Amino acid sequence: MGNKIWKYGLTAWIILFVVALILYGFDKATSAAPFNIFEGLVGIVIVMFLVLLGGIIYFLPTIIAGSNGHNNFAIIFLLNLFLGWSFIGWIIAVIWSVIVVGEKAKNNQLK
Repeated sequence: MGNKIWKYGLTAWIILFVVALILYGFDKATSAAPFNIFEGLVGIVIVMFLVLLGGIIYFLPTIIAGSNGHNNFAIIFLLNLFLGWSFIGWIIAVIWSVIVVGEKAKNNQLK
């Protein structure tokens, strides 16, 4: 499951980057100002990096739950998706994602 997430995520970011470059080039081509790709390219890369960083922080509970193989991964994802914008919903999702439940908790107690 993890490999698919990275594969689709990387594909989505590449498509987003190409679309942003095309839109930026179209905007500059239709304006009277001279076209300088490096001026906009740096801005696009910075904005995409900040969006990526924000997305990682926003979906941190989902990432933690997925990497731990949490039993309630789908519910944590939905909670994170719809209530993560509120700080309380995000904190609840983080706490829930780090709580070990079921067989894993029993196995950890036996060790």
